Amino acid sequence: MMMPPDIRAEIQHSILVITYNQQNYIRATLQSLVNQSIQPFEIIVLDDCSSDGNWDIIMEFARKYANIIKPYRNETNIGLQSNLKKIKTLYTGNVVSYCPGDDFLEIDAVKLINEAFVAMDIDPSIEPGLVVANSIHLYPDGRRILWNNYIERDKPLIKSRLRYSLSYRSVGFSRALNLLVPSESDIVEKSPGVGLSADFIKGFEEVLLAKHISFIDYPAAVYRLGVGVTSGESSREKWIVHQNVYKDISLRYNERFDRKDKDFIKFIISADELKINPSPGNFLRAFYLLVLNIGNFGFNNPLVRNLHYFVPAKFVAFLKWNIYPLYLKIRTQKAMNVW
Repeated sequence: MMMPPDIRAEIQHSILVITYNQQNYIRATLQSLVNQSIQPFEIIVLDDCSSDGNWDIIMEFARKYANIIKPYRNETNIGLQSNLKKIKTLYTGNVVSYCPGDDFLEIDAVKLINEAFVAMDIDPSIEPGLVVANSIHLYPDGRRILWNNYIERDKPLIKSRLRYSLSYRSVGFSRALNLLVPSESDIVEKSPGVGLSADFIKGFEEVLLAKHISFIDYPAAVYRLGVGVTSGESSREKWIVHQNVYKDISLRYNERFDRKDKDFIKFIISADELKINPSPGNFLRAFYLLVLNIGNFGFNNPLVRNLHYFVPAKFVAFLKWNIYPLYLKIRTQKAMNVW
C-alpha cells in the first residue's frame, strides 16, 4: 500500500512501560524516554500497585512531562502478564515499543524506528510491521555487551528465534502487529506450563505474523541482566518451565522446522532434563546431542554459552558473566570487521 509523502509526520510512537516495585530503576527508565532525540507521541506507564516509592517517581515525571506521560495505576496487583495485556488497551499511537520499568532505551531509538517505518512505506495502523534493532545487555558491573540482531537479517527469523539468537526486547511494532499477536496471558491460558516464559513463544508469533520486517544496525533497548521477576525463579523450576516452552514450540511450529531445527530442540529438552534430573544417563544423552549440534547454534547463542548445562554450578556464574560476554564481543567484532 503506497502511503502519502507526509507519512513521516503521521508516525505516532507510543512507548509502553509496565512496572512494579522498581523505584531503583524507574527514574532512569523514564529519563531515557523523555530524553529521546525525537520525542515519542506518548509514554504510557502502568504501575501494578507498587508498594515502594515507584508510583511517586512516576507521578513526579507525569507532572513534569504532562504532554506525553500518561500514568495509570492498578488498584490491586494483577501480575506481570495481566499487566502486559491491560496496557495494550491504553495507548493510541500507531507504532509501539515496550520498555519495562527496569530497562531503558538508547537516545536515538524512537528516531530510527520511526524512520524505518517511513522507509517501509506502510500504514502501521493496519499493516503488521516489525522493526528489529540491536539491543544491549547491561551487566551489574556496568559492562555493555551488544546483542547483534542485525547479523540475523538474511536468515529465516523463526530459526534465529528458536536458537535464541534474536532478541529485540519488544521494541518497534506497528499497532496492527501488536494487536494481532496474542498476549502472554493468552498463551499461558492455552499452555499453562510455560509460565513467565510465554514471552519467548510470543516472539515466534511476532516474526511469523509480521508481513513487513526491517532491520536497523543500532541498539535500541538496554536490558539489565540479573534484575526482574524471572531472576528470582528457583533453579529447578526454571528448567522445568524452559523445557515446557521448547516442548510447546516443537508442537506449535512442527511443520515449519527442518531436521536441524528439530535436532536443536532435542538438545535443549535433553539438556533441561539433565538440570531437572541429574544422572549419568541424562548427562551422556545431553552431551551426545550437544556434539550432534556442533555448527547448529545461533550467532548470539553459540555452543560455548550452552556449556552451562554441563559444568559445576560454581563455574556457571563465571561462564555467564565473564567467558560468554567476552566470546560474544570478540565474535561480533570479527563479523563486523571492527577491531
